[in-house]
Amino acid sequence: MKRSMNRVRTQCPLLQTGGLPAVGALCVLVAASGCLVQAFDCSDDEDCSGGKCCVNGRCVVTEDGRCREPEPDAAADAEPGGCPADPVFQGDCPAVCSGGCGQGTCIILCDRATGEGQCQNRTFVCPDTLPCRVECRGWSSCQASRFHCSDQASCEIACLGQASCELASIGCGRHACSVYCGELAVAPALDCGSSCRCENLCQPTDGG
Repeated sequence: MKRSMNRVRTQCPLLQTGGLPAVGALCVLVAASGCLVQAFDCSDDEDCSGGKCCVNGRCVVTEDGRCREPEPDAAADAEPGGCPADPVFQGDCPAVCSGGCGQGTCIILCDRATGEGQCQNRTFVCPDTLPCRVECRGWSSCQASRFHCSDQASCEIACLGQASCELASIGCGRHACSVYCGELAVAPALDCGSSCRCENLCQPTDGG
């Protein structure tokens, strides 16, 4: 059997997961039976010819002759600040989104002036399938309410009326999470949990 620094031709068993052969020095150790491996330096499948695939920097012949899809690049899909990108909304707008799902965002609308949403002393859970924005408009519109953000999408709470978020609480998920207070609004309790980016944009209340 001939060997060189640039080429390895030997017999080695297939890995049980993924159907791909062991490559490189491992082939020397496990040259028992299984598949023909021809190894050349590569960075991706395009560097290989003859139906071979780039695996761990080597061009190899796979069991079924097909290459695996590349692993997703988490860094490329990340938002600024290191948070994962929000899911792309598809399907029907969840019922909790009382203000609709315009521009792919669930709007939970609580507006006492228009009677939109009865949000005082209630619990709301943002959906997993799209980002979520809670709008608390009007006097004490979300008073003593509890908002739970999803682990799968970002979450934003806007306290836009006087005392609109008084005694309210917000539990963040793993995605970006923020709360904003307009003039005269009372800051809610914010639990950042394991959020990748947690922002409290409210002014501290007296004695807070």
